[in-house]
Amino acid sequence: SNTATINAVNTAKSVCIFNGSITAVSSTTNLTEWVSGVTLTNSTTVTASVNTANSAATVQYIVLEFQPNVVTSVQQFATTLATGTASDTVALNQTVDLNRSCIFWGGLNVGSNTFSSMFCQVALTNQNTVTITRNTGVATTRTIFFTVVEFAHRIVRSVLRGTAALSPGTSTTIAIPFTDLNYAMLTYLGCTIPGAVAFPDALCKLAFTNTTTLTLTLNTSSSLTISWEVVWFY
Repeated sequence: SNTATINAVNTAKSVCIFNGSITAVSSTTNLTEWVSGVTLTNSTTVTASVNTANSAATVQYIVLEFQPNVVTSVQQFATTLATGTASDTVALNQTVDLNRSCIFWGGLNVGSNTFSSMFCQVALTNQNTVTITRNTGVATTRTIFFTVVEFAHRIVRSVLRGTAALSPGTSTTIAIPFTDLNYAMLTYLGCTIPGAVAFPDALCKLAFTNTTTLTLTLNTSSSLTISWEVVWFY
């Protein structure tokens, strides 16, 4: 792990978002060496981490600090799925309103070089619970970083969330009741995939294709299930 110093923020009103990583990875490099996550450890520090310290990686992040009257709660978590565990639930520290709350992705650390073990999906399943799911209860651990933010009243118009199963080389569309995408935020919240899947078959694309349609696309020979969330702001 390593830390970065940032300008001071109010941790009760801020979220740290994983924004990808860059590494000189080869086809033989273990995923545990570069799959990374980020956390806001205090008001001036972001910590980035990987599971195995054998390869260098540059981790990109965004720290977003909200105005005091914009959010009512910010809850940051680092949750580990134990060996043999296919899914787990995380109890929130305080209840949230599902109609004005969302998850921000913080990345993950993995203990395996297998994609079906590495990938997982998270979802806000009720006002007290986040559920984390992977394909099977494989023999490895994994730590998932995420933050649940509840916005104040009159900040969010609506929130849509769900999962979608994609077959190889297919796409699916989801109707969204929006009129202006300038006020919409789409978040990818991970996926579950079957065993024996290689890179890049584990990758998919999510995009607004027009003001009323969300399209999820999988161009490869694998299948997967995607978790997603859309927030429409005022």
